[in-house]
Amino acid sequence: MRYFLAHNSVNIFHYGELHDGQVVSTGQPNLEYFENINDLKVRLNSFGVVCDENNSPNDLGDLLEGDVS
Repeated sequence: MRYFLAHNSVNIFHYGELHDGQVVSTGQPNLEYFENINDLKVRLNSFGVVCDENNSPNDLGDLLEGDVS
């Protein structure tokens, strides 16, 4: 399993987990992949988006949106 983050670097952040064989496409200008959830959380935190045990991809499914506007 790996994780993805699709974003516009400003106020739209879609993130989630991908299982083997799954792909993600997005209209966002940036799409990043991470091998573990901690790296995803660090990247989200760099934008001011907090991902913790209450709103992690493991808890909410394959696609989440964090709006920090």
